[in-house]
Amino acid sequence: MTTGSTGGTWNNWAGTVRCQYRALHRPDSEDGILSIVNSLPPGERLKVVGAGHSCSSIADSSDGHLLSLKAYNRVLGLDRDKLEITVQAGITLREIAAYLSEHGLALPNLGSISDQTVAGAISTGTHGTGTKWGTLPQQVTRLTIITAAGAVLAASMNEHPDLFAAARVGLGSLGVLSTLTISCVPAFNLRAVSGQVDWRTALQSYNTWNEADHASFWWIPHTDTVRTWTAERTQDLPTPARSRWRAWYDDHLWGNHLHECALLGTKVVPFLIPGVNRFFQRRLFNRRTERVDRSDRVFNFPIRIKQLVMEYAIDMEKTRKVLERLRELIEREGFRVHMPVEVRFSQPDDAWLGMAYGRPTCYIGVIMYRPFNRTVPFESYFRAVDALMADAGGRPHWAKVHYRGPDDFRQMYPRWDDFLALRKELDPAGVFLNRYLESIFHGREKR
Repeated sequence: MTTGSTGGTWNNWAGTVRCQYRALHRPDSEDGILSIVNSLPPGERLKVVGAGHSCSSIADSSDGHLLSLKAYNRVLGLDRDKLEITVQAGITLREIAAYLSEHGLALPNLGSISDQTVAGAISTGTHGTGTKWGTLPQQVTRLTIITAAGAVLAASMNEHPDLFAAARVGLGSLGVLSTLTISCVPAFNLRAVSGQVDWRTALQSYNTWNEADHASFWWIPHTDTVRTWTAERTQDLPTPARSRWRAWYDDHLWGNHLHECALLGTKVVPFLIPGVNRFFQRRLFNRRTERVDRSDRVFNFPIRIKQLVMEYAIDMEKTRKVLERLRELIEREGFRVHMPVEVRFSQPDDAWLGMAYGRPTCYIGVIMYRPFNRTVPFESYFRAVDALMADAGGRPHWAKVHYRGPDDFRQMYPRWDDFLALRKELDPAGVFLNRYLESIFHGREKR
């Protein structure tokens, strides 16, 4: 069955993208998706939207058709021998993790946001963290995609391998991802340990503590404080959860409400930002914590304050140098920066547009919060960071803010022109394009 409506407004989670669509479609079957694609009037466009967590305009459907896969969200099969799960594209990572847990299985690595649809997460290169692990697209073993011509194509390493390499980070530009088969592992618990070190120690020793199964760290701008996080597989049972009162007090009252109120004040008085960062660093992060829990509950955590994010993937060997340059940039230019700067890692990727394509990768993310969904000054800071990261050979996260164009991407990605050629072959009329995709593929916004 397919439901839908005509005309309306869509906005992403962060409130940074707002668009008017001509029609909204909500299919709950592959046949429903095919019917929508085949009945699309000539010259009109169709954009697929997941959970809307991208703060870029990748899902902008201005004056076009919007396709939501929220109702197309079932588990289609579980192969215990191959350790693979097959799902419909609209299922969320949270739903996959819960299903696998019921059957004694888990995904080997996850990002921090569980509300993403699996198709959205894969199409934009969600990566998680851990030098021993690949990105989420690397966990896909087979997929099917519906093309603009209404064909349903299956792809894997052995079947249409070029399509497989392109579609795992396809940006929604090749067609509609329909089903995905993803590798999984026996269920496991993680022991997560958070601590605090100074800036110099973090830069000198990150290679050591990054040998953990999973690791990341957060630098708090305008301080010398770095918050480290490691997670190791363990046979230990989960530790008792905090009381509801304690969780509300720590996470909601201080980590959300009071922090957001303080950030709103800095919108009016920006020079207070360093002091706010130092205060909340001491209040939220100034203690060692340790917990054991089911893997997906450790990987995922709620993101409550709306935010703008820029993230670049750099060669892991450049981590220290780039972070030093980033701190120098902030101090030299006098930028007032919300916390934190987040640093994560992954193994190389082989998806053509995977941010970790061909190299061990460090991801550096910079954040500016949007307290109570209100815009804050960010563009001069983001453009300066964008230039710094580009100079370091960084590749921007497709779902986050960046200012790069096709000439840049041609240098970043060896298979860039192969991707464009395949995209043109599958979608010659540009059914699955929008202004954002036009700008990164061709350097223009088609209106």
